[in-house]
Amino acid sequence: ALISNPKLLVIDEPIVGLDTASVEIFGKKIRQIIKTGSSVFISTHTLGFVEKYADVAGIIKNGSLVKEIPITSKTDLEQIYLNVTS
Repeated sequence: ALISNPKLLVIDEPIVGLDTASVEIFGKKIRQIIKTGSSVFISTHTLGFVEKYADVAGIIKNGSLVKEIPITSKTDLEQIYLNVTS
């Protein structure tokens, strides 16, 4: 998927089954891809990964985007998710 330097990379649950070191390597690679001007869309339930590597997160409920969240050092995605989906 990365050979052609895509403008948009869509990845579903990319860190499932990876050890901690591999998750760190993958996260850094995602950051490098973004720096080249590409966008990366990651579908995941691993909110800690999103908080660490994403710039913006979205919460989807019943197939619709219900909340878009800019990620900062104080973002608590788990709490936001619980507030939005309950």
